Amino acid sequence: MIKPKKIFTFNHNHKQLEILVSLTFLGVFAANILSPMLAAYILYDVIPHFEIYIWLLFHFFIFLGRVSMAKNLQHVLKINSKKSIKYLKIIFTLSTLTTLLYTLAILSSLFYEASSLQIFTVSIIVVSLSAGALATLISVYQLFALYVVLSMIPLILMLLYHGGEMFYLFAFILSIFTLATLYAGHRQHLALKNSISLKETFKTIYEKSSDGIILIQNNRFKDCNEAIVKMFKYNSKRELFNTHLTNLMPEKQPDNTLSIHKMLKMTRITMKKGTNKFEWVQRRKNGELFWVEIVLTKIYLDDKELIHGTWRDINDRKKLEEERKKTNKKIEELNLNLASRVKLEVDKNRKKDQVMLHQSRLAQMGEMISMIAHQWRQPLAAISATSTTIELRARNNKLDTIYIQQKAQDISNYAQHLSRTIDDFRDFFNPNKEKTKTTYNEIIHSVLRIMDTSLKNKNIHLIQNLTCHEPLYTYPSEIRQVILNLITNAQEALSETRVENPYIKIETYLKKEQFILEVSDNAGGIPEENINHIFNPYFSTKKDKGGTGLGLYMSKIIIEEHCGGLLSVTNINSGSLFSIVLNKTPDEKKYHD
Repeated sequence: MIKPKKIFTFNHNHKQLEILVSLTFLGVFAANILSPMLAAYILYDVIPHFEIYIWLLFHFFIFLGRVSMAKNLQHVLKINSKKSIKYLKIIFTLSTLTTLLYTLAILSSLFYEASSLQIFTVSIIVVSLSAGALATLISVYQLFALYVVLSMIPLILMLLYHGGEMFYLFAFILSIFTLATLYAGHRQHLALKNSISLKETFKTIYEKSSDGIILIQNNRFKDCNEAIVKMFKYNSKRELFNTHLTNLMPEKQPDNTLSIHKMLKMTRITMKKGTNKFEWVQRRKNGELFWVEIVLTKIYLDDKELIHGTWRDINDRKKLEEERKKTNKKIEELNLNLASRVKLEVDKNRKKDQVMLHQSRLAQMGEMISMIAHQWRQPLAAISATSTTIELRARNNKLDTIYIQQKAQDISNYAQHLSRTIDDFRDFFNPNKEKTKTTYNEIIHSVLRIMDTSLKNKNIHLIQNLTCHEPLYTYPSEIRQVILNLITNAQEALSETRVENPYIKIETYLKKEQFILEVSDNAGGIPEENINHIFNPYFSTKKDKGGTGLGLYMSKIIIEEHCGGLLSVTNINSGSLFSIVLNKTPDEKKYHD
């Protein structure tokens, strides 16, 4: 429902007013020059010529006034002056005078007894102008609505006054047309307003992201954000783009391969698989070398293949890892010689104990960081890719309402998931968390809102057989985390095996006193030598791709220690099946009773 307070306001986004100004000349030329001349020609033999000339002269002055006000409005928008409201009010007034002049023309045609054909033709001109206002005035809905109402209502009343079956029918049709035009105009205005808002939001996300973002086409930088410029310590994008690629990296990477050859290899892998993640050593403008984590994703824009790259500075993390390796090496050396040096190394052993305690704390912190990174990686990459794609479409004027609304909802879901993840990990070891009432359906749907786009992009069919609708009394955020991990693992397995007609199946059902949720796929199953170890900490078949071996380990802890249930896995004919079993608690039985 449209609220009156929101309709009758002069506070508009600057971009909306800029659009209005850009279309002013076209609109006023049609409304105050072209159409009046056509109407005058039609009524020239009916209305006295003097009156027609005066009527045309008024239109001409209004034309000059509206063009002048548009230029003034354009000027104050550039300097961000508050006078924009003043000029907008004048434009409203001049538009109202335009509609009154057309009302006067219809009245004159009635007074001087113009033929039905002439009245009908002039009416069509008025209707056409109202319809055309959708294109020229829609950025400011109040102005559009005022123009349509003041044009159409008098016209309908005069048609009814004229009388005749044909004019009665025409008046009825115009009444429906007016309502439909106002409704369609409001929808189009909202779409335009949302488009402007989203474009500014996406631009902010792209430019202000803490991670560096680069678009690559034909092995050359096409665009980047400010974060990447600061990361490499250059003064501007132009300076960065004018720098030869070899100046942004050492001659060789730590594995002793030529940087330029390895970069081309990583690019080919990305184009083949669609995405690629790796760690890399870069060189800043001042010659300083630093580590980055790079995620490359192949995207399409205007039927062209581009690579969307995210650069994250991990130099501090790599230093900590190097220090940990050195510490571990020292500990190993000490252990080898411990028997012969025990008396001499008592003091050193005490220091070693302190180092090991510090290591333990660092390890716990590292586990939490790894889990957070695992949960955040996909939404952040999706937000970056989505915002970049929309920004590029906006530059090419190829945005449409449905696409914008869909991508806006996607980004909102991704952002909500990131926020929920922060809360989930913040409270993860908090013993005071309370259970809440929920259902498997609510939990699964919230996860699928995040995963749906990724599954569709990989052509993975999602099968849902949700028959358990009874309420659960558990920790929804933790169950959601487990389900998300299971679906993500299934998706990665399907991407690796590349089976025909890949699918992920989710089933829920109630069996006696147990709530059961199953996630299965057709990725071929888990090798028998691994199936008994997949819930062990640090066990992963994807370590070469960044796997930490913590996802399923933490999932089992959540289900079995936090929620009092059971998480198990078995191989089926076409793949693997993970089963979550939660037992009814006394509180749940109370709800059901």
